[in-house]
Amino acid sequence: MMVEPQGDDTSAYGSFVCRLAQSSSIYNTLRDFTNIQDHGSQSPVQITVGKIGSDPSLGIQFCDRSGIAELLDELHPNNWKRDDCKLLIIENICGKTITTLGKRFDIDPQFFVDHLNTEPWYRILNIAERTPALPSRRKLHDFVCLQYIEAHTVSNSQCEVSAESADLESGLNGYDVNDARSYMEPDPLTTRIPRKGGKLRPRARKGRAFKKMLCTRQVISIWFKKGDTDTEGWTGVILLDPPFKLPEDNLHATSCGYRDFTKRASLFDDPNESESPASKRKLLVRYLSSRFQKDSSLLQLARLDCFSILGDIYKLVASNWVVINEYINRELATIEYILEKEDSGFRDFEIYLKDLYIFRRRITKYNELITHAREQCTARGQQAWPHDERSTIAHREASEIEGDFTYLQHRTRSTIHRIEENIKLLTALVAIGEGKRAVEENSGIVRLNHLATIFLPFSTVGTVMSMNGNYAPGKAAFWVYWSVAIPLTLLVLCVTSFFEVVRGRVHGWARRMRR
Repeated sequence: MMVEPQGDDTSAYGSFVCRLAQSSSIYNTLRDFTNIQDHGSQSPVQITVGKIGSDPSLGIQFCDRSGIAELLDELHPNNWKRDDCKLLIIENICGKTITTLGKRFDIDPQFFVDHLNTEPWYRILNIAERTPALPSRRKLHDFVCLQYIEAHTVSNSQCEVSAESADLESGLNGYDVNDARSYMEPDPLTTRIPRKGGKLRPRARKGRAFKKMLCTRQVISIWFKKGDTDTEGWTGVILLDPPFKLPEDNLHATSCGYRDFTKRASLFDDPNESESPASKRKLLVRYLSSRFQKDSSLLQLARLDCFSILGDIYKLVASNWVVINEYINRELATIEYILEKEDSGFRDFEIYLKDLYIFRRRITKYNELITHAREQCTARGQQAWPHDERSTIAHREASEIEGDFTYLQHRTRSTIHRIEENIKLLTALVAIGEGKRAVEENSGIVRLNHLATIFLPFSTVGTVMSMNGNYAPGKAAFWVYWSVAIPLTLLVLCVTSFFEVVRGRVHGWARRMRR
């Protein structure tokens, strides 16, 4: 199954990627990434190697490695038994790691291309990297890619700011409310793949403000390959992003957390395990160790069906989707509260509509990613992965995870429906506001017409009498101007009033006839 490495020479895989890049621009990002040389201040690659031997009583064994040198040592054939199932959990991957793993296990370059993809979700730029594979082709893949959003609050790293006074943070460097940028980038020294964090500026309610937030994009890429024989174990690679860290010294991004999905809290829990590790790699190792330690029979199932290893990963992704959906619902509740309790103007309605359009665009994309993850659970990974079709436990676990994502689909669709209803309400309020403004403008025009009606007879009579100089001011016949203009003005007003009365009665008669 595995290609034996020739020392640490990985140039063959790099040359292979360069040839692919010449024929298709899809591989340009992978080619450029593998050619980047790390500098001394860059965080090293963190690796955890898990092994499941043929004896389930030994449990699953984990060991940590750091840097490419230790990875090469771990991949030496003397350290790998053919009947062992091997799992490599890699955090903050580098170009050298890609060429090493690609050459050793003959991994499809598209696996790394999808993991390195940082194209914007909403602004279409590079068509080649956004073009999806056909469903018939995806069935032949031996990898999957999970994308999700991890919510972070942004605060001052020197002093944690309470939620009630979070509005004081609006002037923090890099997170100004008036900043035109809608995202923030991570510290390049902590990650090699700059996945942006979209800003979410919570709207303040009366007497209550909320912390500024970042919606950071996270990717988990999973590759499995089964052994050449029934007795040979499978090999798996899981690529994870490092914890999101901001480059600014005075800002700190803190994960919002989620409800623990592994077990209920107990008085007898180990106090050292009460705090969750910041690294998803260490968190995943804790979940796997805890689950397989309780039931050794699950290890035998994991040897036959690798999707059973991934249950905690999918639950981690689902838990993060629950959190970000609730934060968006809080924003919707704030807008609804303001519309109900506070007086908003025409300009406020336009701002609310713009925010709702942004939320609708985001939650629609989230629902698409959730649907994709649910389809993976339905298929239990890829067809090329080892599966145990006879195991009822494997089917039950996959069905439970699929149910979690079905629940998320309903939640996000409910949020989309709520956004649509708010858009309809605000659109109606904007239309009512425009109607009121039109009525006010018409009232002004009516007043101008009344003034014109009053002064029209005076100007008409004055114009006529100006033809004879005897009617000019100071002349003997000037009194004729007033004696004619005033009665004529009264006559015009009376005729106008009479016309309004007649029109009102005609309209009333017409309404009675329609009844």
